[in-house]
Amino acid sequence: MEQQNTNIGSPPILISIPAHKSRQMKMSTVNGCYDLVDDSNDLINYQTIENNINLSAEKKQNMCCCAEIEKLKKIIKSKDEQILTQIIINNTNQIKVCTVLENMDKKINKLLESDKRTHSIAFPLPKIPAPFIELLPITSINSLEVVEQLLSVDCDNFNRNVEELKTYLLLKTGNLQTLSSAVKSAFDICFTREIASLFSFQGKTKKPFVKLSIYKVLHETLSGRIHTTEEEKVFSNIISNILKHSGNHYKNKV
Repeated sequence: MEQQNTNIGSPPILISIPAHKSRQMKMSTVNGCYDLVDDSNDLINYQTIENNINLSAEKKQNMCCCAEIEKLKKIIKSKDEQILTQIIINNTNQIKVCTVLENMDKKINKLLESDKRTHSIAFPLPKIPAPFIELLPITSINSLEVVEQLLSVDCDNFNRNVEELKTYLLLKTGNLQTLSSAVKSAFDICFTREIASLFSFQGKTKKPFVKLSIYKVLHETLSGRIHTTEEEKVFSNIISNILKHSGNHYKNKV
């Protein structure tokens, strides 16, 4: 925008008004006119300022992001430490439980390996059923006949007598490891060798042992140990051998 001086007798003076107040101007006398011109060396680079402002804002934003990341790292680290602490506590508890179980196992093994007196205190010996008191082991033909009567279906308490005798024999032989030892023990509880010498297993040469009611009780008592045909043969052979050698055993005893 230009203004013209109208003073008479003076040449016209052109004055250049700066378009932006923030720009620095210098006086120039070219062709007798005063003019305000820009000094190109002193021009303000607004693009640079704007870029600097943008960079500063971006830097500030990056700093904020870094701060947030550091904060998240601290939170994650804290959570990891808590989880690790909990794992250590759980492992410690598991070790304690294992130690307790191990100690209990040792105590149980000591109990199982204790002597017979300790076993008899912890597990009282089974009592002979009342109907069979003074009848077992069988020592005479008369006693054998009474026992057979008690185990006969004609007896009023037949089922009870059979079950009580089976339970008694099972408890007496339950701690024996082998079928052979269990058969021999159960046989000796029921019979003396003197009475056994009067029988053979199938009755080919003497009275048949397999027809006795008490033999059936013996077999049913030990049936839990007999699972195969071979084990059935072992059971029969053991009783057959006992019967076969009972006469010699009785003679040697006399």
